[in-house]
Amino acid sequence: MNDSLMQVIYTYTTRRWLMWGMFGGAMLLALVVAAASYTSGIPHPMLVGQLLGLPLMLGILWLAIHAKWQFVHSRARLYPNYAAPHLAVIIGIAVVMLVVYPLALSQLLRAPTLGVLAFALLFGAAVVWQIQSMRVTLSLVSLALWFGFYVPGIASVWLNPDARYVPFRIAAIVIGAAGFGAWLYRLPRMMEEDDDYLLPIQTNAANASRIEKSESRRLLARMISRSWFTSWVTDRWHDRLAKMSPARERDRGRLLRYGTVSIPAPMIGLNLMVMAVLIVAMQYAILTSDRDAGFSTRVPAMILGQLGGFSLFVLPIICQFLSQRRGRFAQDLMLPMTREAYVDGLFRSVVVSGLWGMLPVLLVLVGATTIIAPQYFTWTYVAAGLVTIAALVPIAAGISFRMVLVGSGMKRMLVLIVLLYPLIGVAIGLFAITAYVNVALGFVLGALLVGIGYAACRWARRVWLDAELGCL
Repeated sequence: MNDSLMQVIYTYTTRRWLMWGMFGGAMLLALVVAAASYTSGIPHPMLVGQLLGLPLMLGILWLAIHAKWQFVHSRARLYPNYAAPHLAVIIGIAVVMLVVYPLALSQLLRAPTLGVLAFALLFGAAVVWQIQSMRVTLSLVSLALWFGFYVPGIASVWLNPDARYVPFRIAAIVIGAAGFGAWLYRLPRMMEEDDDYLLPIQTNAANASRIEKSESRRLLARMISRSWFTSWVTDRWHDRLAKMSPARERDRGRLLRYGTVSIPAPMIGLNLMVMAVLIVAMQYAILTSDRDAGFSTRVPAMILGQLGGFSLFVLPIICQFLSQRRGRFAQDLMLPMTREAYVDGLFRSVVVSGLWGMLPVLLVLVGATTIIAPQYFTWTYVAAGLVTIAALVPIAAGISFRMVLVGSGMKRMLVLIVLLYPLIGVAIGLFAITAYVNVALGFVLGALLVGIGYAACRWARRVWLDAELGCL
């Protein structure tokens, strides 16, 4: 048994970079907790939420994903005495994360022990079942629990020392412990035909192994089949392939819209719109609660600015979907298309999907302005917003399209952050000049930025034409 336990522990510790990252994160967390413990009284609920919720979410996500990789495999059913050592290690790690750490944190921060422990167990159960079932609803439950620390009325349920919250906290402890126990009971009993026999893996990863590609297809098919509306839209979209002919030059470029993402561009836009609505509603509820009047008046401008910035990052997000196609570039070169037609077709597919994604976000921006800040509906502000978006989207498109050719996903993300985040500052400056200084000057600067964006797109196209796509 001891040898089996050590072998299981090795599956966690042999990922060297992950261990170093967790060690560094634990040290940083310890320093922050130590600094927070010197404050008088209970620290602000937001700080408690960050120190409790963020480490638990990252740690439990890692534990649940690792557990699924261990048990979603034939060896979990065929090897004798396989489950016991694996479950023992999982229980040991879970006790440290969900019991020892919350108890120590509550003592250091002088927070109610029962409330902190109740949140940890309930939150941990929600996260493990989110990974187990791969359902969006449980993701929303876990996020709602975490962000409850940002709303004073909800945070008091966990942090208020009043005895009237004790029954609720005891009930939360029982529910959380039962939920986590049910997950442990479920892990070794999964069968291949079950709905939750899935590996939490990135779909269509560019450098995925054969098993990862196979599992990602299963995961994608299962996720789409759970929604009749998504299934219906996706089927209708793929049915359009029967009406396209490779003999027509224009249809060949349209074929490139398939094979990059599994759902049509309007569905991507709808998903982004739902995400934007949730972000706006959550931020508005959090930022306008328990704040002074001066801060509350600045909240609408902050939210609208974030929505505008989010609209600029839609095209980079779509380009990341295109990077998942890297493994098929060599096959695409055999299509009856010239290299120029192929690259232009890929770029047009990205632009079309990006515009479909931006449109709902901009509609949410208009709706949010109408509801929370109608005073910004003047021709000056509208002109400033349109000039800013029209001027910077081409730059974002060119840079993002070029970065698709970067092989390492981590390097691609870091380069995009370095190159695109300064665009937020440029966007703020252009908007301020157009809205508050001179509209004509804003239009001139916007036209100059459009020219820079055109040059960026031409540069990206030239790099694509010269790239050895068959070797990526």
